[in-house]
Amino acid sequence: LVGEASAGVRYLPATCSVDQGRQRLQFVASDSTKMSQHCNLVDIVDLYAVSVDGEDRFPRTLLDMMREEEKSRLLRLRYRVPGAQARSVCFLEADVQGVLTMMQVLKGLCAHAAGPRRLSKR
Repeated sequence: LVGEASAGVRYLPATCSVDQGRQRLQFVASDSTKMSQHCNLVDIVDLYAVSVDGEDRFPRTLLDMMREEEKSRLLRLRYRVPGAQARSVCFLEADVQGVLTMMQVLKGLCAHAAGPRRLSKR
């Protein structure tokens, strides 16, 4: 997980998992904070990657604090929260191939969670 902190970029090693029913995505920090962030897969609005979508979809203050090598591995997941504004979480993959894999896997999981009634006809 990547976020802004008063002294620069804050990096929290974390794991990303999906529940057994493939309906919910969760990030859990593996440090002492055990901070977590989760969302229902059907609530995911979009997934952006600097290496695919460019920097416009990311907080400028965060990008300004990151090294170029990190930016190529950066993703931002936006999701709806009932009764609130959309939220997002930024995270790094190990490499650019990991970014592409994560995007493909999440697209498939979101389609599965949406079920046949919400799938595009394309």
